[in-house]
Amino acid sequence: MMRKLTLITAAVSTLLSSCSKEEGKDYLPKIDALKKVVQNFSKDSKQDGEEYFLEPPIGARWEYSLENMVPFLGVQKGKVLRRVDGEETINGKTYFKTVTVFSGIPGRESYHYYWRKGPDGLYEIDGTDLPEYLDTPLPLTVGMNWTVQYPNEQQKCSAEAIETVELFDRKYENCLKISFAGEGYSGYSYYAPDVGLVKRVIKRNREGSVEEWVLDKYKL
Repeated sequence: MMRKLTLITAAVSTLLSSCSKEEGKDYLPKIDALKKVVQNFSKDSKQDGEEYFLEPPIGARWEYSLENMVPFLGVQKGKVLRRVDGEETINGKTYFKTVTVFSGIPGRESYHYYWRKGPDGLYEIDGTDLPEYLDTPLPLTVGMNWTVQYPNEQQKCSAEAIETVELFDRKYENCLKISFAGEGYSGYSYYAPDVGLVKRVIKRNREGSVEEWVLDKYKL
């Protein structure tokens, strides 16, 4: 990091020096070059794992095919729509409001949550009257383990691997696999860089069901 700071300081100094010596007509091109230096530095200085968890624009949406395999009942098929509805300020902090809607699966109710990116990770709130919790730490690298303290339970999580996820008609490379386990369930999720969640599998111990989400399409 110190080497990057030294390099950007030198680049900025050189550009500003040339700006002061050139005529006014050459000033704007030099400023454009300065912007590129700063942008490249910001991109390079992202925390590990940050590319998997976007700060999406309002209106971003992800659509998934859902299969729920239940013993003696067969396979239930449906759809999941997850969308970013807007921003809300809660206790002085700004959060993205994300809504998840199910269709085709009896008994599955829609829900929403609020999340924000802090300097040490992703924070979530399940309702405006509930406490905030750290859902995903940043930086995040393979081999890390952490515990999520939800309002009513704990969930153990682990960043397991970087893998290629092959779906029916496409594949996503360099996906981060995160496994999780709580009381009565376990599973794993895959996150693709600059896309987000592309696949999730949840196993519920009591009923013996296996639920799978697979990304169909998204819009950012």
